[in-house]
Amino acid sequence: MILSCFIDDPIAKRFIASSQQNLPETSNVGIAVDNVQFKTKESRMEDSAISELQKRLEIVVSGSGPGHLIMDELEDREFMELGLKLIGGHLSNAQGKKATLALRDHWRRSAPRSIPLRELGPLLRDYQRLITQQLLAVGGSGFHSVDSSFLAKDAYKFYHLKNASQLRMDDVPKLLKEYKQLPSD
Repeated sequence: MILSCFIDDPIAKRFIASSQQNLPETSNVGIAVDNVQFKTKESRMEDSAISELQKRLEIVVSGSGPGHLIMDELEDREFMELGLKLIGGHLSNAQGKKATLALRDHWRRSAPRSIPLRELGPLLRDYQRLITQQLLAVGGSGFHSVDSSFLAKDAYKFYHLKNASQLRMDDVPKLLKEYKQLPSD
């Protein structure tokens, strides 16, 4: 009698059906393992395809971590255009170096309120580039203090940002202060 009530109960039927579906079958486990292996292979293939494309296009990129690529100064078109406007020159390797130094000097002498919004993207990228160059120069052993007055936990607050649209207006003075403390070359 209890058994017949149990079978007639719709809630009990759902419980029995769901518990049978939850039991793993060896074929499903094998498929899951194959899916994980395929996704891992696919991820490696994407990484190698990207690096192969960078080599073919001769794009110089400094890797600072997974998914965080820093463009070389000469490859950063906005950065170069701003620098070339300052020196009144045209793009060449010698002019590119002059433009880089002139723009960095301009930003080091600038007040936060005097920097136009269109310059925030190139400024943020150059900030990230200078940090990456400094880390590579000291062996890339992690984030360390830029100088003794700059605490490591407070250093590089804006390094993780993907683009300037993630900056708030009250971040600009802080970004510029950190930028001014970085060695330029």
